Parts: sequence; C-alpha cells; structure tokens
Amino acid sequence: MLTCIFEDSFLESSRFLAYALHTLTSIEMPLHIFGAYLIITKTPRNMKTAKYSILQLHLACTVMDLTITSLWIFYSWIPSSSGYAVGLMSNIGVNPLFQSFLAFNTMSAVAVSYVCLFENRYDAVVIGSIVYNNFLMIAIGCNGLLTTLVMILVHRPYRMSVLEMCGIGTKAEQLSIQAVTLWKMKALGRVSGE
Repeated sequence: MLTCIFEDSFLESSRFLAYALHTLTSIEMPLHIFGAYLIITKTPRNMKTAKYSILQLHLACTVMDLTITSLWIFYSWIPSSSGYAVGLMSNIGVNPLFQSFLAFNTMSAVAVSYVCLFENRYDAVVIGSIVYNNFLMIAIGCNGLLTTLVMILVHRPYRMSVLEMCGIGTKAEQLSIQAVTLWKMKALGRVSGE
C-alpha cells in the first residue's frame, strides 16, 4: 500500500497551484481575445447563422476559464473529497459559498452554450423546412394558449382572480358554477331537458 507523505515543499503548496494557474491565465487570455476577434471579423458568410452561437460559446468558455483558473482556484484534497479556494476572490475576502456558486454557474453557462450551438447547427442543417418551423410555432403557441385557458377555467382561485380583474365579480362565478354543474349532470344522464 502506497501512502502520500507531505514534505511541505513549495510544489505541494496551494500557492504553487495559484501561481501556475495565474501564469496559464496570463497566456490564455490574449489567445481568448484573439479567438473572439477572429470569430467576429473572419467568420465566412456561409457560417453567418452560426457566428453568434460560436461567439457565445467562446465567451462563456473564456469567462469559465478566467473564473476557474484565476478567480476561484480550488485546491482539493483528493482522498477526503474536500478543499478550499485560493484564488483572487479568496484574497479579497469573498464568501467561499458565493465563489462556488459563481464557478458552477459559469460551468452551467458553458453547458447551455454548447446546447445552443448544437441546436443552431441542427436547425440550419437538418430541419431547414419552413413548413415544419411554421407548424412548430403554431404548436408552441397553442400549447401556451391552452395551458393558460385550462388554468383559468379549471382552478377556481385563478378563475376568481380573472373575473375580479375583469370586473365581473362573484355573480358570473355563480352562473358559471351552475352552468358547469348542469353540463356535468346532462353528461351523466341525470337531467333530460333544460
């Protein structure tokens, strides 16, 4: 069985990790800026539809890289699945919980940017059909309209709020309850006429 022996050298310290990642950040940031410049100015015309999705992904990756390698810098203790932050935000006294929240949100933003890029490419390459897009917009609109109507018609608190906003009040509510009850009784066959 191998054991790790802590020798208290500079290479094992959290400061070495911080200095190494700050050095990487100083090399990477000019490259990120140059990459954004190339995406903005040198993207060919046939890639125009993907230009902003690519730029969004690139900027999200840049912010994540800056956050993780300079602002947050998590020094982990692997056997115990724990650690602490040693980045610039720790040096100025930012709450570690907020630092973790910021780092995980930037990672989530990168994940969303990847999804947006692939969806953009899928829409441009695979779908490309105006009929399908029109049908999709109609279906999404009907879904929103129907869910709103169902919420208003089925749930009494929402129905009462809408009626009060319209100035109709409780009389309309009583009439609608009577009409629905009569309609249900007709459907069950308990009432034969008006």
